[in-house]
Amino acid sequence: MSRPHVKRDRYPRGLSGPAHKNLRVSAKLPILTADEYCEIKQSRFNAFIFIFSAVCMLFFVYGGFSNELLFAADKSDEPESATADMAAGLKYYNKGEYGRALEYYKKALAVRRKILGENHPDTAYSYNSIGNVYAQKGRYDRAVEYYKKALAVSKILGENHPDIAYFYDSIGNVYRNKGDYARALEYYKKALAVRHEIFGENYPDTAYSYDSIGTVYRNKGKYARALEYHQKALAVRYKILGENHPSTATSYNNIGLVYENKRDYRRAREYYQKALKIYLEMLGKDHPDTQETQGNLDEIKGK
Repeated sequence: MSRPHVKRDRYPRGLSGPAHKNLRVSAKLPILTADEYCEIKQSRFNAFIFIFSAVCMLFFVYGGFSNELLFAADKSDEPESATADMAAGLKYYNKGEYGRALEYYKKALAVRRKILGENHPDTAYSYNSIGNVYAQKGRYDRAVEYYKKALAVSKILGENHPDIAYFYDSIGNVYRNKGDYARALEYYKKALAVRHEIFGENYPDTAYSYDSIGTVYRNKGKYARALEYHQKALAVRYKILGENHPSTATSYNNIGLVYENKRDYRRAREYYQKALKIYLEMLGKDHPDTQETQGNLDEIKGK
């Protein structure tokens, strides 16, 4: 039987949504874990995103960052208190302690609404983070409520802003998880339109949108359309990232999933093997992506 598992909902390495901004390194401000620091920096969607991602990867591989908090947060004034609360919320979110994460995110939101007002980007990021928690808890209606609040506030940045596309993605993910594929496609295609306008065709975020749309078509059983969009994602990643990149491997794996669903096991095996080769070389045998693709291959063994 073909596995119903869908590739984890996340941006390819080096990409992220607008998580927790306005965190700067200072002796008087919260110093974050490596994961938190990278997520914050990557969220800026600027021209240096690839450089920073490479640095993050090197630090992780060679142990340049510790996963311990380096300094305690100084909560001496309210804006910095909100920053510290967002960092604490992210720490608990990453640990799967969603109740605690929600507690800190809501504290940060209250401070930001009081100090910055409703129509401020940081307020939007707090709404988004709360939406993330509700999405993880399976409370999809609440997640959409907070994502739409984030989206409404962020439109002060303009209709064509990278964060707008990210919030469209977040809403699309919830609708996809609910099985409301028509609504999911609506929001994924809005995200794609924004990214096309800002970045053009050959950009990692554009490829991510193609993958999201392809996944929905696969869930709907529209395999030709799914392949069309996953192949578009592959073409972009191959061109800008090259053959031996984990995101390129992700495209190969996604195409393999479509062929597996079509019961074309020969083609599925071909693409899974391409993905696995890259993952093994770039990430190693113990990485979750490597193990997931190996699992995909094992499931169709002998078919």
